[in-house]
Amino acid sequence: MKYVMKFLLLQIPLYGIGFGAPIATQYVIPSFGAQYFLVVNPVVIDGKFLGVGKCYEIKDDGNFEKIWQIEGDYSFSNNLFLSREGNILIKIVDVYPTKDKADLEKKSALEFYEKGKLVKRVNVADIVDPAKLEISSFPSDLPTYEIIKFDEPIVPKIGTLSYFDYFDENDRDQINKKSKNGAQIFCIKTTQSEVLAFEVADGSLIYRKKLK
Repeated sequence: MKYVMKFLLLQIPLYGIGFGAPIATQYVIPSFGAQYFLVVNPVVIDGKFLGVGKCYEIKDDGNFEKIWQIEGDYSFSNNLFLSREGNILIKIVDVYPTKDKADLEKKSALEFYEKGKLVKRVNVADIVDPAKLEISSFPSDLPTYEIIKFDEPIVPKIGTLSYFDYFDENDRDQINKKSKNGAQIFCIKTTQSEVLAFEVADGSLIYRKKLK
C-alpha cells in the first residue's frame, strides 16, 4: 500500500493555485476508502479536447485491475468524486462561462455515472435560481457564473453521514429518513447559500437546507 500511495501522490496535477486557470494534465482521483482510483488523461479525439478516465481496483497483491473506462469533457481533479466501491463517479461543474445567462437553466451542474455510463443529470436550475447568479472572478473571456462553492467546511465531498460533521441531529434524522440505503451521500454548497445532499447510488436529491 505504501507504494500505491506514492503512485497516487505523484500523479496529482501540479498547477499553481491562484495563478490563473489550471493547466490540463494527468491526475488520479482515489475513491472514498482508497480501494479504487481513477486515472484521468487529457486527450484530443477527432479535433476535440476531451478527458479519458480509467478506473482501477487495487488488488490484495498490490496489482491494479482496470474495471471500467469513461470518455467525455475534461474535468479538473477537484470536480470529480469516486464512490467507495469504485462504481459511481460524480462530476460537478462549479462555474459556467456563457454569453447568455438564460443558457444556464438547462446546463448540467452534477452528473452521476455508474461504471462510465450516465445514470443521473442534475441541471443548474435544479439547485439554484439561474436568474440570481452573479458573475464570478474566474478567469475567462466570457462572463462566468459560479454555481457551487468550495468553502470549508462545506466543500463538495462524498462519504457516509458521519463524515459530515456540520449536520446537526435534525439534519441527520431527515437524511436518514430519505436515504434509500444510508451508505454514502454527496454534499455540496451552492452560491445561493444552500447545502444539498444527494444519494450517491442514484443521484437523487434527498435533503436541502438553507443556511442562515
